[in-house]
Amino acid sequence: MLDGIVVNAIQTLSKDFFSSLEGDANALMTFVCSWNEFYQTIQLSCEKLQAETLDKVHTFAATVDTIASGILELQMAGNRVYEELTVDLNNILGGRMNQLTIADTENADQGEP
Repeated sequence: MLDGIVVNAIQTLSKDFFSSLEGDANALMTFVCSWNEFYQTIQLSCEKLQAETLDKVHTFAATVDTIASGILELQMAGNRVYEELTVDLNNILGGRMNQLTIADTENADQGEP
């Protein structure tokens, strides 16, 4: 009976987790709350679960960990690129803006200076 509850919880958690990856903030909050309850349940009853159920728990936890770690690494890399781009643009614009002249393109198209 407990194994069935745990397997159903994994299915529900999986749906909430993947919905949260699509940007659904409510699904993320639901997942976090449910994950905490699920974790506590597993901690209290892991010795009562069958090996197959424990394998499913470990597989799901590893999947969540892998994806979450990848997302964090991607976010950190994105932040680094943003910072580098900002510095580069500031250097380019700061060093050359005073040398630029803005032409009146409307008059230039008509042959006027």
